Amino acid sequence: MISLLKNNLILSPFFLAVLAFVLRIAGILNPQVYILKDSDGYLYSLIHNFFTHPIGQSILCTILIIFQAIWINKIVIEHRLIESANYLPAFLYIIFMSLVPDFLGLHPFIVANTFFVLAVGEIASTYKKAKVSGTVFNIGLLVSLSSLIYFPFAIFYFFASLALMVIRSYNILERIQLFIGFLTPYYTIAMILFWRGELNSFFSDYVWANVYFPRGLFSLDKFYVITLSIALLIVVFSLFSYGAMIRKKGIQIEKITDILYWIFIFSFFGIFFCKELSVYHYLLLAFPASIVLANNIYLIKNLAIAEILGLSLVLGVFAVHFILI
Repeated sequence: MISLLKNNLILSPFFLAVLAFVLRIAGILNPQVYILKDSDGYLYSLIHNFFTHPIGQSILCTILIIFQAIWINKIVIEHRLIESANYLPAFLYIIFMSLVPDFLGLHPFIVANTFFVLAVGEIASTYKKAKVSGTVFNIGLLVSLSSLIYFPFAIFYFFASLALMVIRSYNILERIQLFIGFLTPYYTIAMILFWRGELNSFFSDYVWANVYFPRGLFSLDKFYVITLSIALLIVVFSLFSYGAMIRKKGIQIEKITDILYWIFIFSFFGIFFCKELSVYHYLLLAFPASIVLANNIYLIKNLAIAEILGLSLVLGVFAVHFILI
């Protein structure tokens, strides 16, 4: 399995798609129906009401995760974040996104994260480019769409501004372009809701209601405790892996690696933008963690150990599902 992901760039995407559906088969056979809340985004409500069939939602969720995994891997290969081209980051991302049964439903985070990974790819692409006005606008637009679906992504507007400063020198014009891009979807939806007489409820039920010290932050629910414990272990391990990520690599790779680590930090601040915290919030760590841990697996010289580790991760997902379902 690991050797396939390392060496066969043609078959790996197909293998990953099959793996995603296998790991998430419980969510397709016994789909979880997400119940809309008042604090959910206007855009997500439209998507949820369009895909009303539970099985359709589960299949859409799996397809989105496959797309996100492939796109994250594209960023890794394009910017050489790992020494040679492989699909280990996509493999680990799918593992993280399928880890516990609660992750099998079409939660707003899953949809919103699609726009976020696109935004990070756009940020990385601005390195040493002279004309990036359209790209910077798109970054703001993508982060804004993410926040309109899952509000904690609003904090990543500040992440995008910081990431651009890490990748490029500070430019006030680019910050204005980023802000206009971020503002555009909010302005558009505000105009639509104003015409329908629902503007006040949008701000009160979605924006201001989510700027909140979240409920469930210290929940003792077993799903929550297991997920939080795994998330903390991932963060600690990733911090200790920073040196391995940038060792003997160029300035560009080091800068893009830095912005991946900033995602860990902003993920924490995101908890104050979510009224009812769920285990899904910790999937914000899946993007950077999948790349960091993939680099560590790639550095394992003994192929047998790497294969055993990869198989253990897959079996571990099934074991967690068996224990928690």
